[in-house]
Amino acid sequence: MPLTALDPAQVLSYIQEGAMTAILYCEPIFQDEQVIDFQYVWGNQKASEYSGLLPGQLRQSTMLEIFPNIRTSGIFSRYVQAWEQNQPQRFEREYVMNDRVWWLDVSVIRQGKGIVITALDITASKEIRRQLQQQTAVLQTIVDYCPSGLMLLDAVRNPAGDIIDFRYMLTNPANAQVTGLSVEQMTGRLLLDLFPGSYSEGMFQRIVEVTETGEIQQFEHHYQGDDMDVWINATIVKINDNQTLFTFQDITTLKQQQLALREQAQLVAASNQELKKSNEDLERFAYVASHDMKAPLRKIKAFADILRHQQQEQWDERTLDFIDRIQKSAAQLMGLVDGLLQFSIVSNWETSFLVVSLEEIMAEVLTHLQLPIDETGATITWQNLPRIIGNPILLSELFQNLIANALKYRHPDRRPVISISGEQITGAELPDRLNAVSDPNGPAVWWQITVADNGIGFDMKYQDEIFHPFRRLHTQRDYEGIGIGLATVKRITEKHRGYITVQSRPGAGTSFYLYLKEYLIV
Repeated sequence: MPLTALDPAQVLSYIQEGAMTAILYCEPIFQDEQVIDFQYVWGNQKASEYSGLLPGQLRQSTMLEIFPNIRTSGIFSRYVQAWEQNQPQRFEREYVMNDRVWWLDVSVIRQGKGIVITALDITASKEIRRQLQQQTAVLQTIVDYCPSGLMLLDAVRNPAGDIIDFRYMLTNPANAQVTGLSVEQMTGRLLLDLFPGSYSEGMFQRIVEVTETGEIQQFEHHYQGDDMDVWINATIVKINDNQTLFTFQDITTLKQQQLALREQAQLVAASNQELKKSNEDLERFAYVASHDMKAPLRKIKAFADILRHQQQEQWDERTLDFIDRIQKSAAQLMGLVDGLLQFSIVSNWETSFLVVSLEEIMAEVLTHLQLPIDETGATITWQNLPRIIGNPILLSELFQNLIANALKYRHPDRRPVISISGEQITGAELPDRLNAVSDPNGPAVWWQITVADNGIGFDMKYQDEIFHPFRRLHTQRDYEGIGIGLATVKRITEKHRGYITVQSRPGAGTSFYLYLKEYLIV
């Protein structure tokens, strides 16, 4: 039925009762030819709901009586403008009634003697828009402050549907920092226009593959195009039929550190190899030199003996003193050569291991040292010594040097007491200084072999020096020796893949601790 065939009163009734939009008709109220208010003439059911008045009450009210605050908010002036200037108005306003907040989309037009006001409830859509704005703000914050570079790329296709480029839809400061271009300079621009090197680098093809197949790609790449030299750890994910998200982490610093460490490790390995060769050459030289030096030293000593004993009546006391000094110096030098030769032999020994009883080794060592033991009145005990995989000759040398060292540096006021014992310990019980150098993948159980004496002891500031060749804490006049015994002990221990430490205190004795890994035990 055409609209013109309807009774206007019937149409108005439909509008009043069924419309979802509030509709009001009001006429201006004048004072001194100025519009000071509007009188409501009629309104539909929705208008009554918004105002909280019955239709009869609404028609008896003016606009400012019901909504006095619209004068200060500027809304009333827009109603006046619609009437006086015949200019339609459209705006959104917040509307509070009975502790409820509504948002209305309001339209105002002049009609006849008054104005027609329509108001649509947009509270739900306003809330959705507010939530979307909040989500957008959160997303933008995440994008802006994300430490990873981020690019949302939209595929650009030719008429045949082939991807020929990608357009930046979104990017962030982390990407800008790497590329050297601002977010504004990249947004909306084409990838190949900004970074043509991405094609030759293979990056463009990766993005195409993900966009076409949907298969995620994760990879590490060294990008050296477009005035950039960066390492990235990248992920490419398809978002929809035409858009792809490219994210990456700049790992340039990490890679540079890794490469530097690798180069340093290579240099250290090369230096160690050179040092090893140098040490081997030095040890061979020491062996040859000490071996060859013994012959002339024996001759010096022999000739001094002849002068001292066979022609003693020809020399005065001063000359005999000189000869004695020559003999002592020759003997001392002979001891040095023997020590150097012994240390060289130990260092170059091609070690072969077999099952060895440390108790049997100890019994043999004490037999060799019986004379100084008797002379000093020493007491030597041992207990719980294990059977190990080792070299019997070197181990005999090791314990002989340790016990001889204890006998030599005995306390002048008491007889030497030396105890040797074995104890199994865990890796956690190793001294702190060994935890740093021991193999973390090695066994958890070790053997600790302790050699303790009650001798003169020494200051612990010399704990490392005593294991150096020819390093002595006392003068030759006080204690004879050449300072090679403990260095030999340390070298033998290392050949058995073990460690040696020491604890001492002046006047209170010394304890040496040998540490051997469990896998050497049988």
